Amino acid sequence: MKCKFCNKEKDLIKAHIIPYSFFKNVKGDDGRLFVVDDRENSFKKRAFKGFYDEELVCRGCEGLFADCDNYAKKFFFDTKRDRQEFYENKPIADIYNKFNYDKLMLFFVSMLWRASASKHDSCKAVRLGKYQELAKQMILSKKVSTSILSVILHRFTDKSGNIVRAPGKTRLNGFNYYGFHMSNFYADIKVDSQIPHGYLNNLSIKRGKPIIMTLLKFSELKIVKSDNFKKIIEKIKK
Repeated sequence: MKCKFCNKEKDLIKAHIIPYSFFKNVKGDDGRLFVVDDRENSFKKRAFKGFYDEELVCRGCEGLFADCDNYAKKFFFDTKRDRQEFYENKPIADIYNKFNYDKLMLFFVSMLWRASASKHDSCKAVRLGKYQELAKQMILSKKVSTSILSVILHRFTDKSGNIVRAPGKTRLNGFNYYGFHMSNFYADIKVDSQIPHGYLNNLSIKRGKPIIMTLLKFSELKIVKSDNFKKIIEKIKK
């Protein structure tokens, strides 16, 4: 079967779209993990190891993601924040002063490419179009194009249980973003030539600037408050 990254006939492997390490802390006590999205009747069968695609890449190409995947795991789970920002005596953001900009941004590019190239049902909302090839070239060159990529990070202060929101499109202040739920973290990623402004620009990860990771409650996300999501949760409980 042809690898979607190198376009060569190769033996393909079971490749995770979001690294498995990001799901270890999300599973329920019974080891089950449920992936849901905004679509009606979007309840998914349990996924013990997150969601992966067996028709995506060969072992050699999957290895191209390893360095940035490992760095992202280290950053999100092992790196301590430098400080917190407060508003009215309540914490509103974690601040990280030191991080490897290129490796972290390449991690988001690689997730985008994997989700866009995948036929997995949970990734249908992620389609990069003309930017898919550009994402591939960034991965190969290990150079991030800041003119088309913008990322905003969030941390959930409550638990999502064994629920993971599937990658999906979202609209922020008139701009299109792709949202990725990664354990207790969430990334809003924009890939196009539009330059975000206002608070979106202020919160975007920038080279040489501290990361401002805003604090959110999973329970207050728009999708979680929707009637459809509540129906899905009831199905899961049965």
